[in-house]
Amino acid sequence: MARLVIHVGPHKTGSTYIQYGLLNNREKLLERGVLYPDCFFDDAVTWCHFGLFSMLRQGRQAELEPKFEACRAVGASVIVLSAEDFSLLKEPELTVLRSLLSEEVEIVFYVRRWCELLPSNAQEEIRQGGTRTLPEFCSDRLATPFGADMLNFGVKVDRISRVFGTDRFRLVSFNNVLAEKLDIFVHFVSEILGVDPTGLTLPTHRHGSVPIEEIELLRALNVLRNVHGDERRLRTEALRTYDASKLTAAMRLHETTMGLDEFARPLSTLYDELTARYASLLVPPLRDGRLFERQKKRLPYISPNYLLRPGVIDELEQLYRMLTSGGRA
Repeated sequence: MARLVIHVGPHKTGSTYIQYGLLNNREKLLERGVLYPDCFFDDAVTWCHFGLFSMLRQGRQAELEPKFEACRAVGASVIVLSAEDFSLLKEPELTVLRSLLSEEVEIVFYVRRWCELLPSNAQEEIRQGGTRTLPEFCSDRLATPFGADMLNFGVKVDRISRVFGTDRFRLVSFNNVLAEKLDIFVHFVSEILGVDPTGLTLPTHRHGSVPIEEIELLRALNVLRNVHGDERRLRTEALRTYDASKLTAAMRLHETTMGLDEFARPLSTLYDELTARYASLLVPPLRDGRLFERQKKRLPYISPNYLLRPGVIDELEQLYRMLTSGGRA
């Protein structure tokens, strides 16, 4: 019987890097008995199985059955499904997915230290149109850390395990892998898939962090977009076409940091509880059974006080008009 590996992410744990590695090595992996199917891609997302997530969310079960049959017909010993949004599936949607599968299923879930997850997710929220500063984003999550599934990954693990069973889970510590100077994709292929990674091409696609001036510029423009009632999403790539040096110079005068102590309560209590419940699910490298090595860290951001400096609002308005009018001021 084939083994089905479902990589559920979640977001900001190296998923895109792994997915591009699987995509770029599809033929080589298939020669080694591993299928990374393209039938669950969609027109917009062609590197992971967001199409499967969308079809499950839309209740299109009948359309999925022949796709899974086509995957089985390939005859691979391992089938890999990967999409960060799988971790967002609701229990009834997960139940539908389970009903479509006859294979031995393994769920792969990555964990990452909070002082990296918080700023990374805050930046992603702004990329998606958000307007909260880093302290605002963090305070919302830290106010109820046990209920915030980004910090308390057990919320997602429990939801998925109610359908698939906890014994099907394999937890990977993103930070433990990097601490051992291992490549995330190579580790996934060798440790999770059980395949020799020799000769595979490392992915070059990475979601790096954006400079704090650039992300603050996008955040401020998102505020203006909301004020003007514009539903079009602005992107960091578009900002690089325009000269925003005056704005970024003003921002640099207001660079600051906020502290995050992963040893402080209630994070320490949450960490202890998560370790007690889930450390046994970790795959190597284990590093003494730690979910990740905790840190005390200063997280950089731009204080919005720069907006009070003379001419800044006018400069932002002018840039916004240029971005939304095809380059005409």
